[in-house]
Amino acid sequence: DAPPSSSDLAWPPTLFDELRPHVVLPARLGAEAVGAYFDVQPAELERMRQRDEQLNPALLREFNYYVASFETDRRIALHLLRTKPGVDALVLFRLIDKMGHAALEYSELVDDHLRSKPEAVRRYGRVMTEAYRAVDRAVGELGAAFGAGNVVVMSDHGFGLETTDERPPRRHYSHEEAPDGVFIATGPAFRAGRVDGLSVYDTLPLLLYLRGFPTAADQAGRVPREGFEPGCLDAHLETRIDSYCLQEQEVLSGGSAAVDAEETEHLRLLWYIPY
Repeated sequence: DAPPSSSDLAWPPTLFDELRPHVVLPARLGAEAVGAYFDVQPAELERMRQRDEQLNPALLREFNYYVASFETDRRIALHLLRTKPGVDALVLFRLIDKMGHAALEYSELVDDHLRSKPEAVRRYGRVMTEAYRAVDRAVGELGAAFGAGNVVVMSDHGFGLETTDERPPRRHYSHEEAPDGVFIATGPAFRAGRVDGLSVYDTLPLLLYLRGFPTAADQAGRVPREGFEPGCLDAHLETRIDSYCLQEQEVLSGGSAAVDAEETEHLRLLWYIPY
C-alpha cells in the first residue's frame, strides 16, 4: 500500500492545503498554551516538545500531543463552520479523556490522589479543570459558529476509581466502573426536559433521523423519540432499511520512510496513527 500523505487526510484531497495552517504541531506549542494548565519553565517546555522519555510524570511526555490535537480539531472545525455555511459538523474532542488518564490522580476535582506526591498534586491540580474549561469553551465557539440549529453533545463515559486484578493490586482512574456519560441535545427538534435510558448507540440513529436518512434494522441503537418535539415527529417519519453494510476499515499505520516527520505529526494529530 502507498504510504499516507496529506491528500489522505481530507476529502476532497485539495482541502488539506486549506486546513494545513490550522494544524498545531506539538513541537511548536507555546509556553502560553501549556501555562494555561500548569506552570512550566522554558527548559522543561523544550523537553516536552521533544517528548523526552526521561520526563516524569508521564503526563509531561504526552501533554503537548494532547493539547495540540485538541487545538487542531478545534481550529479546523471552526474554520469549516465559518467558511462553509450550512455544513453539518461531527467533531470529536479527546482532550478530557486523554487528560483524565494522565492527570486525574493529581486533580483538585477528586479526593483520592492515589500515591501522588503533594508537590505533584499542587503543580498539576488544575490540569483537569482547565481541560474541562477548554472543551466547554470550544463547544460554545462551535455552537456560535454553527448558528441556529440542532446540536448534540455526547460523552460515552466518565471516570471511576478502579482496582486492578494484578498482584499487588493497582488503583487507577479509568472507565471500567465509571459513571455514565452525558447526552445533551438542544435546538428546534428537541423538547425541553430530562430523558432517561439513552445509550451511546442511539447517537447514530438520532443523527440519521435528523438529516432525513433512513435508520438501519441492524443498528444497535434507536431513535430516542421521547426526546423530540411532537411537531418534529409528525413532520418527519422514520424510514428503515435492512443495513448500511458497513465494513470495518483498516487503520492507517505509520513507520514508512516515505512519510516525513512533519507529515507523521499531522497524522498523529488527526488520530490516523497512534502516538
